[in-house]
Amino acid sequence: MVAKKDVVMFVEKKHSAALKAVKEEYMSAVKAEEGRIASESGVVACAHRIERALCKVHQEHAVFADRVGESAEMSYSNDYRTLGAQLNRLGSVEEGTIKCINFENGVLTKLEKMHNEVTRGVNANYAAVLEEVKNKTNAKRAIAYLKEIGFDVSELEQMEHTEIATKLDTRYLFVGGNKDA
Repeated sequence: MVAKKDVVMFVEKKHSAALKAVKEEYMSAVKAEEGRIASESGVVACAHRIERALCKVHQEHAVFADRVGESAEMSYSNDYRTLGAQLNRLGSVEEGTIKCINFENGVLTKLEKMHNEVTRGVNANYAAVLEEVKNKTNAKRAIAYLKEIGFDVSELEQMEHTEIATKLDTRYLFVGGNKDA
């Protein structure tokens, strides 16, 4: 049996999923535009050259570390270990540099405005749907309303037709064989 709170939770879950989809679409569009700008400006090619140079530095550091480690007369200080750890954490220079750049252009501004507008629309519409669901007298009417406006309510309908069946041993219900007592 479906309760109205189950229908409310269903709508809230759909709302969260819609917001997540809007955010992912926006972030994908932003990343593509920033990648285009970075690529056209030559930043990506420069980042690749920096990454190749850092790979050489990392290789030289590994040789250096081996030589120090093989010597009985030398050892690392904590500062040097920190340098090695920092070299290992550098990761992709392209990704790191693009994250550090502040991009500003008309396309990104339009994407942000459109994202904000769509987010407001999603929030407003889901608030209206949620209010309407809460105003329905029971879960069945709330489900019918959701179905009417286009929601796939098969998840709720499945819950509605699933009763919790508990196997009962009637010997313990009617102890002594007296069902009327």
